[in-house]
Amino acid sequence: MAKRHTLLVTYNIKEGSNAEAYDKFLREVDNPFIGSVPGVISYANWKIVQNCAGSVGFKYIDLIVVEGDDNPVAIFDTPEVAAFKDRWDEEWGEFGVGADFWGINSQVVVLEGIAGVEDPYT
Repeated sequence: MAKRHTLLVTYNIKEGSNAEAYDKFLREVDNPFIGSVPGVISYANWKIVQNCAGSVGFKYIDLIVVEGDDNPVAIFDTPEVAAFKDRWDEEWGEFGVGADFWGINSQVVVLEGIAGVEDPYT
């Protein structure tokens, strides 16, 4: 079986954006699109609704489970996903549009499970 990786994507949306409209966009556009990208096994969108101990610099979190032994962030390298990300940046991005804002509008890290992590897809 191919190796699986979890990508953690953190971000905020542009100030003044309608949060309800963004939630609808996630449900109706973003999640179905990213969930259909080859190699994506699972995709979930989350938002922080309460800080309990300290705070972080972002409100939104996406978790993407990808399958493949190669570079797990390669899912972002297709022309379709790049165009989708540019459209997302235009509508929702906090700082700007295009490749120069990769890592600024959103941050992506690859996670590795250590303990108590069960793979629901096996």
